[in-house]
Amino acid sequence: MSPAARTFAGLVACLAAFAAAGLLSPARAHAAHLSSPGGLGAPHSSATTAGTPMMAPSAAISRQLVVTINRLGSTTLQKGRPLVVHGSVTNPSPVAWLQVQAYLQISFDPATTLAGLEGFADVPATTGLGNPDLSPGEYAGLGTLRPGQSSNFVVRIPYAHLVISGAPGVYRLGLKVLATTPEGLRDATDAARANTLVALLPAKVAALKPVEAVTLLPLTAPVKRLTGGTFAEDSLVGPLSAGGRLSNVVDWALNAAPETVQVVIDPALLSAVGDMSDGYRVSGHPATSAPVAGRGQAAAARWLTDFQLLAGRQHVMLLPWGEPAVNSLLADDLPGPVTAAVAASHDFRTPKGVGSGVVGWLPDGGSGTRAVTVMHRAGASMEIVTQASLVRLAADQQPAHPPLSRLDIVVGRQRIPSLVVASTLAGLPTTVHTSPLQLRQRLLAEATTRSLNRQTHRVAVTALPFSWDPGPVVRGQELASAFASPVLVGQSALGALDRPGAVYDGPLRPGPGSSPQLSAATVTAIRDLRLFGGNLAAILSPSIVATQAFQRGLAMSGSAEWLASPRLGATLIGRLATADHNALAKVTVTGPPFVAMSSDSGRFPLTVTNDLDKTVSVGLAVTPDDPALSIGPLQQISLPPGQRRDVQVVSTAAGAGVTSVRARLTTLAGRQFGTPWRFDVRATQIGLVIWIVMGAGGVVLFSAAGYRIVNRLRGHGSPRRQAPA
Repeated sequence: MSPAARTFAGLVACLAAFAAAGLLSPARAHAAHLSSPGGLGAPHSSATTAGTPMMAPSAAISRQLVVTINRLGSTTLQKGRPLVVHGSVTNPSPVAWLQVQAYLQISFDPATTLAGLEGFADVPATTGLGNPDLSPGEYAGLGTLRPGQSSNFVVRIPYAHLVISGAPGVYRLGLKVLATTPEGLRDATDAARANTLVALLPAKVAALKPVEAVTLLPLTAPVKRLTGGTFAEDSLVGPLSAGGRLSNVVDWALNAAPETVQVVIDPALLSAVGDMSDGYRVSGHPATSAPVAGRGQAAAARWLTDFQLLAGRQHVMLLPWGEPAVNSLLADDLPGPVTAAVAASHDFRTPKGVGSGVVGWLPDGGSGTRAVTVMHRAGASMEIVTQASLVRLAADQQPAHPPLSRLDIVVGRQRIPSLVVASTLAGLPTTVHTSPLQLRQRLLAEATTRSLNRQTHRVAVTALPFSWDPGPVVRGQELASAFASPVLVGQSALGALDRPGAVYDGPLRPGPGSSPQLSAATVTAIRDLRLFGGNLAAILSPSIVATQAFQRGLAMSGSAEWLASPRLGATLIGRLATADHNALAKVTVTGPPFVAMSSDSGRFPLTVTNDLDKTVSVGLAVTPDDPALSIGPLQQISLPPGQRRDVQVVSTAAGAGVTSVRARLTTLAGRQFGTPWRFDVRATQIGLVIWIVMGAGGVVLFSAAGYRIVNRLRGHGSPRRQAPA
């Protein structure tokens, strides 16, 4: 075949392929004007296959295919280098799809401002970007996809073939996938789509100033136990194991450039994983079996090693212990678990050397005024709130300007240092479905527009969701390449805080996830634990160890986990409260049932007994019903395990009579606890006149007796008279 014939045959084949795809389009020069960063036009290709009718909208089911952009050949567009997009298509439908083809689309004009990114975000993901690239060989043909089948593909477009203006900025990049039904029907307007953002930097990047970015990564998971010891469930095994959420998150963060991610971890999780790595027990069925060995020791040890490596590479701070359901607790007037959660995190941080502070950050990211106040007073280094929580600012957001990221929240006379998480990143919300690739491209997109417009004075604060799962690490999605760009530099939360902030004295509202409330049974159990556990911790010696254990238990009692598992929470908290109550009952005070005082002062004994296996330090409160009887000062008592001690109580009566007295144990702070011992005291008040009369009577009595004795002695010594003859 001659060269001309081969060329003609190739042209015919290409035209036939485009006709079969229904994608014959206007010229590129015309297609170049179909889209703009402010609003992207719908596809203009509406041709049908020759002799084949267009599918009716009711029959259009191409969107049952799922297409994803897995990675890009390069993080940014680069002149002279091809644009390479790796994707995959999955067919979850019950029918096979034929002639599956993937096409690249890209906006002609870039977004050069934050408002332009908002414009991109306003265009639905199902809307096209104009006509696809139709160059021969520059689309991917996947053939047939059977039900449940997935197929990977690569689309490679030379830079010179891209239908773009070439101006610096951020372009919206998309994949469009079309397929034919088994009946041979095809609708070019009905397609599966995936989109992302890609930046094209100017030739002179040295003039660009980078944007500082705080990328908040929470590390949390439900910990279903209150204190050290047996776990209620073995539910941490899955997340910690290879392929589990916690394992994936740490792997993703380890692939980031050093000091570019701000890790914020729940120390209750870290403590639990540490215990698991040493071997642990899990409760069996309460009625039929004893605790069994946990299955996650090896997984926990591996994860802990990886986290320690991560802590050496990235910034780390701590959450309040156990992620307390702050707004629900405060609504029930229970600030104790919130205060305990912050204190427990500080106590954990100090000896372990983990983290640079404790962050007041709620699982939903939103905080009310009272929530930030309580956490700040408890010792949180800073608060992290969402933009939506700042009621006064919410209505004044201007997409043309970077959002506020550093605030001093004013409550009364307090100024609470806070970081503000932006509602969107590059105009789009960050959700649990945001992929690592999307996160990276959006970070770069926002940094690019801000850098081009010299809007680098505010830090970009982005928070990943608490339950975010990046999935297994995929080459080409790493965050490190974003921070290799000249428009982006990592920053820590403390670094972002170390600068003047705007003052906000308006109201704060909790986020939408704050509406669930702890169950009534859980709240009752928390109150019992606070009472019994608090008193027990206060009397045990050394008190600092007991107090730390109590703080962790009280903090976990208010965990947000019990919003989802109310029955389990109430059960675990109730068991701990009962155990503390029973332990307190082993420290008792007893004494005589009745005491008689023959004067206006006297002593009576009380006995304090410690049947615990630990030393206790207690006080005594002895309270008469009648204030005429007063009790002298009592010393604090320290009792070793299994010991008892008698205490002599000094009392003084201001009158005569019988009064009831109650003796009760107290903590060293003066809080009374335990069963009181009740007894009666009889006081006989004898006055001075009575004593004088009694003294005078005694003198008379003894004088008379002495007189008689003397006379009798005299009579016994004189001669007896003789009777007359």
